[in-house]
Amino acid sequence: MTPNVNQPNSNDAVLGGMAIPLEGLVLGGLEGVKQRIVNGDRTTQAIALQETLNYGEEGRRVLYQVLNHSQGTLQESAWRILWDNAQNEQEQEELRAYLPLSSVLGVDHQKKLLTYAHVLPKVKLSRANLRGANLQGKNLLEANLIEAILIGANLEGAELSCADLRGANLSNANLRRANLSGANLCQATLERSNLEQTYLIESILKGCDLVGANLTGANLTDANLHSANLREVNFSQSFLSRANFREAFLCQADLSDADLRRAVLSNADLREANLKNANLRGANLRGVNLQGACVENTRFGENRWFSTMVWLDLEARGAIFEN
Repeated sequence: MTPNVNQPNSNDAVLGGMAIPLEGLVLGGLEGVKQRIVNGDRTTQAIALQETLNYGEEGRRVLYQVLNHSQGTLQESAWRILWDNAQNEQEQEELRAYLPLSSVLGVDHQKKLLTYAHVLPKVKLSRANLRGANLQGKNLLEANLIEAILIGANLEGAELSCADLRGANLSNANLRRANLSGANLCQATLERSNLEQTYLIESILKGCDLVGANLTGANLTDANLHSANLREVNFSQSFLSRANFREAFLCQADLSDADLRRAVLSNADLREANLKNANLRGANLRGVNLQGACVENTRFGENRWFSTMVWLDLEARGAIFEN
């Protein structure tokens, strides 16, 4: 049968006067798809982006062009299509490096991309403005969040182990039950943040500001809080064994029922702190300031750090010394 020359094939431009189906190929295939990505409305663009997959590697190159040179919803859609059709783990790793794309992503779009946080371990978000972002339960393993703004963000139950949060601002953030084990929070601000039952095992909090933060029941075993500002922090019932509090400012902190065995508290300022029922057996207390502190039923272990006068004063205030 002789073919109908008035019917376009997959490589022809659409004839004048014909209706153009949104799902069809126009203007010579891939070139038409590219034109619709550039000039179409949102629905047309979304369909055209999907159609690029019909053109193999050439189509994928178009998606990467969109990823690199567009922004907003169009860029996000291109990334998502590439991610969903990634051929191997190496390609997925390369796609992670695009998040967020420096210079083309706006602040709001950075937040939106985090809806895909289940595929964003090691995501690069240094200096990102994520104020008030909802990141509850997200996987931010080893994320780069250096100097990021996370004021008031919800990070409850988030996976942040080994994340780099140096200089980040997490004031008033919700980090309840988050995993920050091995995270670097050096010089970070966590003022009034909620870290209740949070894991901070072997984390680095040197010089950080935790004024008024809630760390009730948190686990800071082997954490480094050297020179940290911990005024009025609630450490009640926390696990602080072997933690480094050297030269830390702990005035009016609540350390009641805390486990401070073998912690380093040399030259720490614990004036008016609450150490009721705390366990400090084996702790390094050289030069510690306990003026006005509550030491009722506080277990200090052996008397090796205090002068006779200080020891008698602490014992008279209810401290327990054991050999």
